[in-house]
Amino acid sequence: MESVLINDCNVGNFIKAFKWAWFDTRCRYRRSKIGPLWETLSTLVLISGITFISSSVMGGTFRGEIVYVGSGIIVWSIISFAFINGSSAFISGSEIIKTTNLPIFLLVSKCTANILISFGHNSILYVIGLLLLDIHFGYNIVLIFLGIIIVFLNVQWVVFICALLSARFRDFEMIVKSLIQLAFFATPVFWDYELLPPEKAYVIDFNVFFYFIEIIRLPVLNQIPPLHFYFITLTVTILGLLISLPVYRKYRSRVAFFV
Repeated sequence: MESVLINDCNVGNFIKAFKWAWFDTRCRYRRSKIGPLWETLSTLVLISGITFISSSVMGGTFRGEIVYVGSGIIVWSIISFAFINGSSAFISGSEIIKTTNLPIFLLVSKCTANILISFGHNSILYVIGLLLLDIHFGYNIVLIFLGIIIVFLNVQWVVFICALLSARFRDFEMIVKSLIQLAFFATPVFWDYELLPPEKAYVIDFNVFFYFIEIIRLPVLNQIPPLHFYFITLTVTILGLLISLPVYRKYRSRVAFFV
């Protein structure tokens, strides 16, 4: 079983999955003039709209809030895609699972690669921010890449667990979509958590999504995340991988019967 895991989870399969995801993206936007940049434009419209509403209702200026809101939404898109797109990874790839010998790890990694490609296009907005807004490079940029690595390590196991549960229990996908919508408003993606009264601090203290957003957003804002943010996110990462690996070994051969 260990050799099966090593054969499936290797760099070669990661590269294959990325090429597959890249080809999938090109095919999706084949007849479009600007291709996947439509996704970037829709993200920009969303960021601008929410920033305008947030600054009008909660105070502050549009220019001062857009970096906070924008970085939060871009990171949140990674999290939401991991749960929502991950939930359909095995179901949408059911014919491949039933008719080929490709490891299901490829479908998981393809979904992760799609999210990475989408994040890469949305990162263009950060470059625009560097040119137009008051964002400065610093040593904290290293922490941005560290945060991205931690987040995508979690994306991999979240996609697998969600894909497996959705294949086994078809209602799970609908449950995930509903809960992610609720989590968006319960997580300080666009609202300032510092405005919470002390007795309401549990809203973010027990919200693990908050810590994953902040380990990327704070360095973007030229701040250093507290050390316990990394402790919490790395603990979740290690536990998630430790749980998902034996589950993968046990259920990889049964997925064809689920879908």
